[in-house]
Amino acid sequence: MKKGISSFLILTATFLTGCTGMNKPPAPSPSSAKTPGPTLALDNPELTFGRPLACNILDVQAFSYVAKRSKHGKKKKAAPASAPTGAWGDVLDKDTKCIAVSPDLLGHGLTRNTKVKIQGLDGEYRVLDTMSDRWTKSIDIYQGADLGAALQWGSRGVRISWDQNKDN
Repeated sequence: MKKGISSFLILTATFLTGCTGMNKPPAPSPSSAKTPGPTLALDNPELTFGRPLACNILDVQAFSYVAKRSKHGKKKKAAPASAPTGAWGDVLDKDTKCIAVSPDLLGHGLTRNTKVKIQGLDGEYRVLDTMSDRWTKSIDIYQGADLGAALQWGSRGVRISWDQNKDN
């Protein structure tokens, strides 16, 4: 038993001395400092992708909403009463993949027609609507006329991402 403990201590002492930094490589001398060489495409995202990378990621509260006709029978002039519209006048049909954003997210670059990816959902959604001023850090996912899908979604926290470039 003593032999096992002593070999353990010897191995541990050998290992620890290597980890303490006693065998550090010598520091480079100022004369051997590297001069910057030609930039490789992989070193510069603008050369690799043709534009700088500017992807934003944000955790938000996501709700779901459906198209609904006004109870008072008022008709919008820009579109027929059967076609709901977003805040900027975009017609939203039942297959439109779009979201409404809270007003504070407009300042983060989530403006009209920005393409957004939503964690847990397939495809990209476009920003075509805004929410009421009382909401912050929130999105509404448009479900067309599918009330069942909207109720099933409920409210949940999700991560969204979008490209900050204007040509998305």
